Amino acid sequence: MSPRSGRTTPCSRSRAVPVDPRHVEALGTPAEIPADVAEVLVASDRRGIESQGTARPLNYVAQIEASVLAPPPARHRAPTAAIARFDARNGWGHHVSRIAVNRAIEYAQEAGTAMALVRNSNL
Repeated sequence: MSPRSGRTTPCSRSRAVPVDPRHVEALGTPAEIPADVAEVLVASDRRGIESQGTARPLNYVAQIEASVLAPPPARHRAPTAAIARFDARNGWGHHVSRIAVNRAIEYAQEAGTAMALVRNSNL
């Protein structure tokens, strides 16, 4: 499921803040992550969950500066053909969640069932 699917509500133009993936990348985030972060933040606003959307970037900057949020990508381990385990390494939950779901779908297509686990996710 994409963050764009599902029920949405119009964003208030006065409250919507554009999220540019380049801003996320400028924080030291690897290039494959910022587009996922930006897409999920905007999708949260569109679903009417503004507290988890574009209101968050300033908090993320503070967390990175305080070394609470770490930009590096997650590490993946596959203990079996149907289980994917990810250590998000205190990084972007937006990105690792998407990767975990996609990997679970891939494993389920191959094995008939699958599970993806994410730990140490920030956000």
